[in-house]
Amino acid sequence: MQKNRVVLSLAASFMLCANALAEDTVKLDTIEVSSTVANTQTVDAYKVNTRNAGLLKDVLRDIPGVYMGGTNGYNQKIYMRGMNDRALNITIDGARQKGNTFHHNADLLIDPAIIKAVDVGVGVHSVVGTSGAMGGSVAFKTVDASDLLEDGEIVGARINMGFASNNDEFSQGLTIYGSDEDRIFDALGYFNHRGYDFGKDGAGRAMGGDGDDYNYLLKLGVKTGDHGKLTGSYEHMEYKGIYPMKAEWPGGVDRNGKRILKDSKYTRDTFALNYDYNPNNYIDLNLNAYYTDHNLDMTKEDPSGINTGVKTWGIKAINKTNFQTGILDHTLVYGTEYYQTKAYNDSKSATSGNKFKTKTANDFGIKDDEVKSLSIFLEDQIRHGGLTFVPGIRFDKYELDTLGGKGSTYNASGKKLNGDIKGRSKYSWNEWSPALLLDYQTQFGLGGYISYAKLFRGPDVFEGIRINNVNATDTKYNEDLKPETGDTYEIGLRYSTDLSEVSSLSLSAKYFYTEYENLIGEFSTPSNPNAVRMNAGDARINGIELAAKFLYENLSLSASYSTQDTKYKNVPTVLSRGKKASGYGSGLAYSDIGDKITFNAEYFISSIDTFVGWNTIAFTSINEQKFEGEKGKVRKPGYAVHDIYATWVPNSGKFKGLEVNFGIYNIFDKTYASHSQRTLDFSSAEKSSIDFEEGRNVKFNVSYKF
Repeated sequence: MQKNRVVLSLAASFMLCANALAEDTVKLDTIEVSSTVANTQTVDAYKVNTRNAGLLKDVLRDIPGVYMGGTNGYNQKIYMRGMNDRALNITIDGARQKGNTFHHNADLLIDPAIIKAVDVGVGVHSVVGTSGAMGGSVAFKTVDASDLLEDGEIVGARINMGFASNNDEFSQGLTIYGSDEDRIFDALGYFNHRGYDFGKDGAGRAMGGDGDDYNYLLKLGVKTGDHGKLTGSYEHMEYKGIYPMKAEWPGGVDRNGKRILKDSKYTRDTFALNYDYNPNNYIDLNLNAYYTDHNLDMTKEDPSGINTGVKTWGIKAINKTNFQTGILDHTLVYGTEYYQTKAYNDSKSATSGNKFKTKTANDFGIKDDEVKSLSIFLEDQIRHGGLTFVPGIRFDKYELDTLGGKGSTYNASGKKLNGDIKGRSKYSWNEWSPALLLDYQTQFGLGGYISYAKLFRGPDVFEGIRINNVNATDTKYNEDLKPETGDTYEIGLRYSTDLSEVSSLSLSAKYFYTEYENLIGEFSTPSNPNAVRMNAGDARINGIELAAKFLYENLSLSASYSTQDTKYKNVPTVLSRGKKASGYGSGLAYSDIGDKITFNAEYFISSIDTFVGWNTIAFTSINEQKFEGEKGKVRKPGYAVHDIYATWVPNSGKFKGLEVNFGIYNIFDKTYASHSQRTLDFSSAEKSSIDFEEGRNVKFNVSYKF
């Protein structure tokens, strides 16, 4: 099982973690990307601070196989091996993030400043926790008080302030945490605010949003005996302000000198309860229960505007049992997960016709779309010497209760076919998904692996905005809906060695190949407002990911290369459009992404307790054929962006406890747009539909812990 582990340091978000080493250097905790099958990258955690990461792309975009774009909190998306965030398993403190409210918005709302760890699984190699994952998984974990308290300390606090020049952003944060002397109970309270104006791309055009981000986290922990801990938390994340209605298309910010904007609010509220219990080698148990509500509200200026959301609650239990059989060591991982997702629409404009504008979909008997998912899984990690063999199997039972489809009581004109209330369809699938991994590590630093996994993903609920009586009418496209499935294969090599007492080298290379079947598209057209959700063909995605890192005393050099290629097959024509369909409406990325190249150079100046660094991320141009049967090609120009940064963390003296970060990002004020965005053809599309990224940005942050 590959499990790329990104440990986002507490020092990066909350602590001034400077420890004196024998070589008279300062060591910050690290963001560590590691794996049981490939050690691909190691990134120092101070990068979270030096980048003043307001969006996750500032932190995760360097990882091979991971792509991030988006110029505001409404549209930041994670793409992984050709799949978007809806086809990835994304969790926050174990809570699944199923926030598909509106296809022009992203589903991920999170403040990087409170993250202590991120498990990034690039690709699927395991049956554990991967139900519904088509391209990989991302698990965020937030900080708690026990992580922040130093030895002998029972109470502490941290304040921080920051500024970013491109969008005149000011941020302020406060964290207070404490515990009793015996470390039985602990508590944490966190609040952070970011206020900003529209930013500018390299050509001076408006981008992003004009708003305020608010995040607060309350967390309580209690030890239950010597081997257990119970943790409960509540988190509220909010993006509030003036944004384009279609956040990924900045034509809503400035089109021919006219701004088309919405005063809106996008929120996430998450309750999570976690229990860990590890008394012996046979019981290493994690229990998790959660509830999350995503809500998009655009009714402040227009009461008939969008007010929709998605609610998800679930429970999960995973246990690990370690034992031996002869010369073999086993780690048995087994458990179950159940979750339920509902999409709702409280918009007064949710129903068609002027006479309906004062009522919501529920007023007309429109039920929420609902998904119920149960999975049971078993995996055995078998080891002998340098050999690891991991077979696994998962069973999924998936149920969908949705608008329209084969059970609809409405026809395409919106009239009742029978005397029933509203047209709905119910689907149910049972699926077995095996996985297999073989990994071998030699004593001289060379290792390799090969893996296979069967993929399964049931259809999501309709986006919240589509829960209305119009979309209860369409039987044509939903009648024979099938779940998304696939087969994914991967092979990799890695090598690490100490070149001397003060230098080391690590290399990794991966090749992956995935066949997807019955990808699901969801869309509508101006001529036909009915939502079309249908199996939109198959796809094949393959690619290569390379990474290298060299360390010499206080110098660190790293580089990576990623490329992928997507081929579409059996793509049907959408009759209401007269065009070919695609699976991107549900999970597939909008198009391929050019070859990604990253380079990072960092040096620690021990005499002044300061890190300095240079980062480059570049994409080659891409010119690919459109969907099968369509004429023309997709054209996206290449680009390269360069950043410099520095962080000062005094290790002793009167300034200990202070941390200062400074950086200049996009030094050369490059005008560029992420290849992962929705607009396909940069050469012919209107400039107003291209989400150009920010131009030069000077960031400064200072924090103090006491």
